[in-house]
Parts: sequence; structure tokens; C-alpha cells
Amino acid sequence: MSVQPFEEVRGAAQDLLRRLGGLVLLLDAVYENYTPYWGGGVSGHTFHCLQEDCSTIIPALPTGETLKGRMRWLARVALTGPLGASYCGVEERLLKGLMGHAGDEKSLASPLVVEVSPVESRASEPYASLDDVCRALEGAREGAAKPGREVNWLEEEGFKLLRGLLDGRVEGPANGEEWFKLLFTIPRFMLNAMRVNDLLKNCYMREAARLLYMMQPARPGTVRIRLRAYLDTALLPQGLDAERVAAFLEAVAAATPMLGLGKATGRGFGLFRPLEVKDSYSAEAGEVLRAARPENHGEALRRLLELTDTRAKELAGGTGGGGGRHGAGFVPRLEYALSNWLSISPPIHHPCPLATREYTRSGLVHAYCGANAREIPLRREWSVEATLSAIGKAAVKNVWKICRCMRVTRPGPELHTWLLGLPRSQAKTGYFLKKQGEQSN
Repeated sequence: MSVQPFEEVRGAAQDLLRRLGGLVLLLDAVYENYTPYWGGGVSGHTFHCLQEDCSTIIPALPTGETLKGRMRWLARVALTGPLGASYCGVEERLLKGLMGHAGDEKSLASPLVVEVSPVESRASEPYASLDDVCRALEGAREGAAKPGREVNWLEEEGFKLLRGLLDGRVEGPANGEEWFKLLFTIPRFMLNAMRVNDLLKNCYMREAARLLYMMQPARPGTVRIRLRAYLDTALLPQGLDAERVAAFLEAVAAATPMLGLGKATGRGFGLFRPLEVKDSYSAEAGEVLRAARPENHGEALRRLLELTDTRAKELAGGTGGGGGRHGAGFVPRLEYALSNWLSISPPIHHPCPLATREYTRSGLVHAYCGANAREIPLRREWSVEATLSAIGKAAVKNVWKICRCMRVTRPGPELHTWLLGLPRSQAKTGYFLKKQGEQSN
């Protein structure tokens, strides 16, 4: 006789109580991260150490409230066009009644209930142990020009490793210490790691190591969460059709983890894929989730966003003067992401994937950037980490300066990028985006 895990029994009991209480189940699904999950909220720590040696850690996983906040953003975007209203107008007319008040206003009971629980059979795993981080910092202390420059030394060592990975000389990071160095090639991680510079200047090596250990992201495939979303029809505002509301919120809930959870989701971190759909309100959403795979992530998410737009129009009664480029599928940062990099499908086409100040000093930039970059035989198979490094570099203005053979310290207002990290249309500087299928300079 098989014994069900406690988690399954508890979940079934909670679900039964919800249904008996008059709640409509919108979605019950298990998701897993397939790009590094970077959590932590305000603290900036993905992991929290319970002991000095970090032998026991607690990951900062998404909560029901944080996921509900992400759902609110997507719902607001989707409803703007069909309602013919601004974001503030959508809040006043619909979202406050569906999701409660946002901000400092007094919260009202919300008909939407979102629960997120960790899957106990899976433990979130960091890239490097505390000992790995300590060894990396000790090497950086010896290799850096002076105290306080250890982080910069780790970045340069990381890029040496990344060069070897991309041109085929290195098969992969050999240990946690090398994985840790590779993280410094991702600009957002490098920027956060610079918080320890003051500690390193004052020789607080152990404290700096613990901080870096806790702020690192969790490896792909090590964070599993179970998402349950319910609708309390008794709390719905008058005049709203319960079936249309349920169908709309189900689509929003299904798409939200695939858009990314945690920090730096606009740079490719925290993308989740559905592993198991236990129950869904509609057959359409469940079908898309069950067919989703990492290799077709972009297409699956596009279908969910199209379903979200359709449900938004049905909820709005098919009226509204928005039209045109309004809705979940037509937000600039989503539109480009869906058509280009969100599927994390190697190889990444980037004008200067390895641009750093090191190359500017040594002259290597001319071999890896610009027209000559196409002649460099880079590997076809890119790891997720190398892909995130390229995405992050595309967001850094200095990269585009280096690529255009400009001094890094020179002002470059024409090289400003979008919040996602994508260049604007700037034909004069030699780079601009075109529609999918056309070649970009």
C-alpha cells in the first residue's frame, strides 16, 4: 500500500475546504524554474543562513502576495485596451474590486485568493557553497591590485572562463568556485556584488563571503512551487459575470510564473515552466500549460497572453475604445522578449557578447565585436548562464560604446536603452531594432 506524501494530503484537504467554502478553483499547477531564480525581495538575498557556516539555509521563495502583485500588473495591461481606460482607470473600475486595494490604502476583502507553496521534494540549490565562495575571494585577494578590487578581479576571471566556454576550449565549469566566477559575467549580479566592496576594503572576508553566498541565485531546475488560485464569487462586485471573471483570472494566473518571478525577470532570470497541471478552470489554459516545454516557452507564453487578451475583451463585454496596440501581447518589453530571447534558445546573436574593459585595454574588442564578430567560431550550444550574460550585456551602455569604438568614459545619451535593456531605434549610432525576420545592424 502506497502512502501519499504529507504535502499531497495537506493540499487535498485545503482544496476541499476551499471548495466547501464556496471558492471556485481557477488553477492548481506545479511550476519549476528553468533559468536561475533570484529571490530575496528587499533584502536581496535568495538564501538565508540559519547558522554561521550556512550549513542550513532557507530560500526566499515567491509568496502568494508577490505573485498576486505580478498578476495585478498583467491584468491591468490586458484590460487597458478593452476598457478604453488608463491604468488608473482600470484600477478604479475593475481591479480594486477583483484584487483589493494596492499601496497604502485600506485593503478590502478580495475575491481572488492566491496561494504559493514550495514542493517539498525539491530543494533550492545555490551555484556555490560557502567554502567555494571563500576560496574564490581568497584567490581574488591575491590576484587583485588592491583591497576593494576583488569583485572586479572575479569578473575578469569569469569572462576568461566564459570565453573558453564559448569558443569550445572549456567544456564547462569544473566546480562551484568556477560557477561562482561565471555569475560575475552577468551585469545585474556584478552590480549587486559590488555591495561587498566596503567589507573587502576593511578585510571582512568572511562577512563578504556570507553576503555573496546568500545573494547568489538558485540553479535552474531546483525551485519548484505549487500555485493555487481561487475565486470567491460571493465577494465579486455587482454586475460582473462570475464565469468571465474566473476565465480571465485563470489565464492571468497561468501566464504570470512564465513571465518570471523574483528579481531581474526582465533580464531572463526566474522564468518558470509548468511541470504538472493538477486542475484548471478551463480546458484551453490547461491544454497550453500541459504542452509547454523550455524549447517552446515563448510560443506557449504567447498563446497564454493571447488567451488573456481574449478573456479581457469578454470580461469588458467586447466594448472599449482601446484597440490597436493595447493588451498583454503588445507591451513593448513583452513583444520583443516573446519574439527574440524569452525562449532562451541558443545561439544568441549579440554584437559584442564578451565586451568588457579588459578587452578595451588589450585590443581584443576588435576581434570579438563589430563586423569581425561573425567570423569568430563561437559554440552553437550556449548555456543558460552564458545567454543571461549576453542579455545583460545588451542592457549596458558601455557595451555599445565599446562596440562603436568609443571611450567608455565618454557621455553617450544616444546610447540609452529601454528598461528591459534593449536599444532604441538609433540608426545614426549603428544599431537599431527591426521587426522579426529582418536583419538588425
